[in-house]
Amino acid sequence: MLVVLLAGVISFVIVLNPERHRAEITDLLSRLLKRPVVIGRLSMGYFPPTLRLGQLAVMKDGGAPLLEIESATAPLDWPELLHLKFAPSAVEMDHWKLMVSRQADGRWDPEDWFNGLSGNSGAPSTLRQVLWKTGEIHWADPYGTGAPELVLSSIAGSWNPKEGSITAGGDFTGLGSPAHLTISAKGQFVSAPQWSGDLQLSNRSDSCAVHLDDKAGQWEAKGASAQWPLANALAFAKFYGRAAVQAADKAGPLELTNWQFHVSGRASQISFEHSGGISGGMIEAKGTIEAGQTGLLARVDGAAKDVPAEAFWAATGQNLPLSGSVTLVAKEVQLALSSGAAAILAGQGYWELKDGRYAIPPESLKRLARAKTMSYINKKFPNLPADGIPIQRLSAHWQVKDGLIAIDDGLLVSTDLKAGWVGKIDSVRRGIDATIRLQMRERDPKLLALIPEPYRSQPAFGRLQGTWQEWGLRALRPAKIPSALQSKLRKATR
Repeated sequence: MLVVLLAGVISFVIVLNPERHRAEITDLLSRLLKRPVVIGRLSMGYFPPTLRLGQLAVMKDGGAPLLEIESATAPLDWPELLHLKFAPSAVEMDHWKLMVSRQADGRWDPEDWFNGLSGNSGAPSTLRQVLWKTGEIHWADPYGTGAPELVLSSIAGSWNPKEGSITAGGDFTGLGSPAHLTISAKGQFVSAPQWSGDLQLSNRSDSCAVHLDDKAGQWEAKGASAQWPLANALAFAKFYGRAAVQAADKAGPLELTNWQFHVSGRASQISFEHSGGISGGMIEAKGTIEAGQTGLLARVDGAAKDVPAEAFWAATGQNLPLSGSVTLVAKEVQLALSSGAAAILAGQGYWELKDGRYAIPPESLKRLARAKTMSYINKKFPNLPADGIPIQRLSAHWQVKDGLIAIDDGLLVSTDLKAGWVGKIDSVRRGIDATIRLQMRERDPKLLALIPEPYRSQPAFGRLQGTWQEWGLRALRPAKIPSALQSKLRKATR
């Protein structure tokens, strides 16, 4: 009897040797996951019966890995095992990596994968729990502005298919760090997803709470934070908007306060609303982002009051040596976010900076060295290279024409200097081409004597051309300036 029993056990072990069923197991996983599956190591633990897999990969259509799992264990369901079927009662994954790529139209490649899974594919009837630990998700956008990957690492969590619940947590590394993410959600997560949950972001002492809903393809996120680092928020937004993520660092220590946002989407379009404070000022924006064949198109309306200029340079990716407090209104702005820097297609508004300072770039100072008024300028601003010039006001109404920002009433006020300017700004090339009318109303007799005689009572005219970091200014005779342009310049300085 003992021999018979021992022979039976040995036969059972031989029959359940997973290597004999490699093709069957691989085919089963490929059908369940709707993607080709490759399995490296395959073995069996018998007390209790547990399927062990190593070097497992779920492949994309092009042959690149979508999901890589270093090791996974799956205790087998006893009733099914008695019928010689490999049906897991639980799954545990360790050291795994999900690689998510973005397409030209803005969609992420796993979207079709998840939508293609059926209810049974997502949760086999015997499966009671899925555990994962030491995982990573990499989001990569090859159509972005050379942005690094967005990586969520140290991910651990679980999914209970019977209850339809998920809990997970992880840390952002590199872009978005040192934010920590936790999520708790309930519902159906594959095959016509319908679920809701709460996501919590923490960054040292700051936190942000987001409520999530996904109903039949219509998703919604509502979030709020008493205080959150502006640079961190911009990093996430810029990565999604395919802008230069590195520019977000220009926000420095600035914080969003009383921040609220609402984002919703369906298919290829999302809508958003945002409001918050920054260093005592206020900013709000709303609009849509739509995915097309060539990329993303954003439509935005916004306003700001008394917000530090550094926040705008960080948001727009510009690198201007200009500080101060900004107030603005922007209407019907359209931005193409296909690749590279965002191209502005349409829009209009008003922009005003007060109580600031402008540091003239070194290359521009070299070009200005021979100007007739530089003796006066250097005396009036004795430490010009280091301190720049004070700005009481810099303002303009603007409108986008032919991809350029047209200015018809620009105004600059600095101490006893007042300048009107009319021209165009190229935000992509970070350059300017403008005609300037400069009035020098100097009240100090000693400084007044340094101003060339014609400019003591009459304005000086010039053409300013170049980039933010290297521009030149050459004198213009009034007779060479069209009367319509002179009229605009006079109105700007009134």
